[in-house]
Amino acid sequence: MRGAPLLLALLIACGHGAAPPPASTPATGAAAPALQLPPDGGVVITTLDRDLDALAAKTAEMFDTLADAVAAGGDCAAITTRLRGLRGRFDEVIAAARKVEADGRGAELEQALTPHETRIRAALSRMTPGLEACSANPELSRVFDEITGS
Repeated sequence: MRGAPLLLALLIACGHGAAPPPASTPATGAAAPALQLPPDGGVVITTLDRDLDALAAKTAEMFDTLADAVAAGGDCAAITTRLRGLRGRFDEVIAAARKVEADGRGAELEQALTPHETRIRAALSRMTPGLEACSANPELSRVFDEITGS
């Protein structure tokens, strides 16, 4: 996909920490849940990294949702408030993308993103003016980083 490295870089750049540990499968042999929060509040275990088509679709959804929140307008405080409401919503997407990249499967994810390229680019175009206008706003930057796992 032309431009896929940019899309993948945007997604992966959302976090700079270590990749999460590999997903596990319960002893019963059943598929692991898509998102499981350990009782001790530890690391999220995800299987989304094993379904790249689903990961690509959720990535496009993430970009659409972020763009909706930013492009809805208003001042930087209003945008920040809308973004606060999205905290934690895309943790599974970010964790899965990190794992895919850490596993050396970035090219496979790029391929899976191909059908969503136009949608993601449109979302990026919609959110860019608002993010640029508020680029000096440290609170908006902090909240955006919290949402995207930076």
